[in-house]
Amino acid sequence: MIPELFQNRAKKRAMTAEEAKETVMELLVTHRSHWLALIRRIVSYHHGEDVLQIGIEQIVKTLPTYPKVITNPSGFIATILSRRAVDELRRIQAEARALEKHGAVPEKWTDPDVVEATEGYLRVRAVLSEVLPERQHEVYVLRHVGKFENAEIAEMLGIKVTSVRKDLSLAQAALKDEKVRQRLREHLQD
Repeated sequence: MIPELFQNRAKKRAMTAEEAKETVMELLVTHRSHWLALIRRIVSYHHGEDVLQIGIEQIVKTLPTYPKVITNPSGFIATILSRRAVDELRRIQAEARALEKHGAVPEKWTDPDVVEATEGYLRVRAVLSEVLPERQHEVYVLRHVGKFENAEIAEMLGIKVTSVRKDLSLAQAALKDEKVRQRLREHLQD
């Protein structure tokens, strides 16, 4: 069963731009623990609160002048917070690599296995973003990295479950191409 949080309220009735923005603000406050859990799927427990706070500030700052009508408020929030978390993850990893390069030991909470796995993921993600259209890439990451079910992804992105399945299928077919596989191998060997 999909939590009410992910139910696309726009399907019940068309929301005005102002109602959608109010819904976003309401969801930020009432489902804070959910957003924190979403972020902690991407970054370490240690950084989750900071990333959430920065993401909320970004949403609150840009929401009044956001040019598009938000048809799926929870998907809008999830997308912004996920992107913020991935940006933070990249920053952390770059900092850890710079420290190691100069002989300094990264902070104690940085687990080498996690760092290695994350670096590999970021390298793969770079290739994915070049090869796949944006929505296929987003669906693929939500399914395989975020471990969301197809129905949850559909609700987050405001699309049909059949569209999620189709996007996943197209993404996987694109990733089976030998040229793409070679690029992935090259990125992972660097």
